[in-house]
Amino acid sequence: MGGGTGLGLSVCHTLVTMMGGTLEAQSAQAGTTMRVSLPVARCEPLSPKVIEALPPTSRAKVLLVDDERLVTRAVRRAISPPHEVELASGGEAALQCISAAGGRYDVILCDLMMPDLSGMQLYEEIARRHSGLEERIVFVSGGAITEAARVFLASVRNRGLDKPVDAARLLAVVAQVAAESARAVVTRLRALDSSSQKAKTGSDLPEAFCRGND
Repeated sequence: MGGGTGLGLSVCHTLVTMMGGTLEAQSAQAGTTMRVSLPVARCEPLSPKVIEALPPTSRAKVLLVDDERLVTRAVRRAISPPHEVELASGGEAALQCISAAGGRYDVILCDLMMPDLSGMQLYEEIARRHSGLEERIVFVSGGAITEAARVFLASVRNRGLDKPVDAARLLAVVAQVAAESARAVVTRLRALDSSSQKAKTGSDLPEAFCRGND
């Protein structure tokens, strides 16, 4: 009572089930015991073929926004060798990081459900303060989301990932969004250069003015 979104247990159950495990609860007067059973992990490093198949990209600057420290550390380990990763513990912290960096992030990995600012609210704030940067957000969901969040995700073109995120999939999405960001920057620079050239030649001035008419 008095805090929280009420989704914590639902998210835990979703994650444990997705990993092939079970989540059981046993309550008594002394309290509640939660028992998590998981199958033995069979994690293998990415094969050279998988790494070679990832979209080529230069070192990207990534902002990772999540209020769960364990999640941020795990994701950071997965992508920090090839990329520069900064952490923000919530939506407000993310806005501070973005302002301090002048909006210079290639990719923003953002949790959808956070206590201070949700991923949806953060998207709107970024769009208002740093127009265009909101297109670089990749939303990460724990599975249990509100109906409003579902409607929001259907209304935007941003990519989405479900927790737990496969390392290869995560690297691929970061590389793709970073490459798209780089192409968008090049396109804007070319547009600015074209406008500058037109201004020098007078081709963007009124026709009568260019002819020297009164």
